[in-house]
Amino acid sequence: MPKPPPLLTIGQLAARTGIATSAIRFYESKGLITPLRTESGQRRFVASDVRRISFILITQQLGFSLATFPPCPKGAPPRDATGNASPEDSTTSLRTASAVFRHFAIAFRPA
Repeated sequence: MPKPPPLLTIGQLAARTGIATSAIRFYESKGLITPLRTESGQRRFVASDVRRISFILITQQLGFSLATFPPCPKGAPPRDATGNASPEDSTTSLRTASAVFRHFAIAFRPA
């Protein structure tokens, strides 16, 4: 049986992404990330959360607003038992990435 992925605390996620824990909570309040919860209610994150936050930070640096990112699906588990993002979340990320690439294709095409 495969070993489950390691879960990260909010502090560990902040250290890996270089943003404050308050920013992570803000992203959560906007529905951009959905952490797992322990029995005592503590947030736990997986590697896909690091990638999602990193993607958000990069696209923000490129001039995109948080409104560009659709929220994680509500009412559905944010990831499967192995910690992988749900198919809906992956599709959303691909759509956002596609919009970023289209923007650069237009902005930097040869004159």
